[in-house]
Amino acid sequence: MASDSLDAATSRLSAAIADILTLVCEDIQGYPEAELRRRFVESAGADQMPDATLKALRTAARELGRASADDVRTRLHDPQQWRGEPDGEGLRAAGHLREVAGDEAKKDLSAVRPAWTVIAAIDARVEALAQQHGLTADDRVPKGYTPPKRFILGKHLPTLVEHFWKALDDVRRAEDSARQTDVESQKRRRAERWAAE
Repeated sequence: MASDSLDAATSRLSAAIADILTLVCEDIQGYPEAELRRRFVESAGADQMPDATLKALRTAARELGRASADDVRTRLHDPQQWRGEPDGEGLRAAGHLREVAGDEAKKDLSAVRPAWTVIAAIDARVEALAQQHGLTADDRVPKGYTPPKRFILGKHLPTLVEHFWKALDDVRRAEDSARQTDVESQKRRRAERWAAE
């Protein structure tokens, strides 16, 4: 019985992770181009950039988006990579400086520290590409990639993150129950062995 519960909870967790990855990878794929476009438009020095260089920058941004999405998908496909606790401090550490209450952390992907570390790594690559082409540093507050709050592919990331935390809690409860069942079974076997001697 505990095994069935654990299998069901694990299946829900895997589905939640797959949904999050699909949405985030779709968003990340377009992030470098959108961010570098924003910086280009805001940069007074961008008028001096030759057209060939601008074309190369746009191409590099698209390639970076595709490569980053593939990297995130590859590195985070295993549910074990997502294990952790919601961490409001993680929002600040990842560059998200707003104050976050406990319940809000369960809706924000950046609170999933093990996964967020992989996802947020895109910022260093975007920053390097911006510097290489003479664009300004990230001037947004908070800086860096921000998990999308809009609907993408008909799904809403904060809702998916809530489903993830619920599924992870269910897996943990099922694992605890399975361990307790195993301990009780071992005790019962030892008691029967004692009685048989």
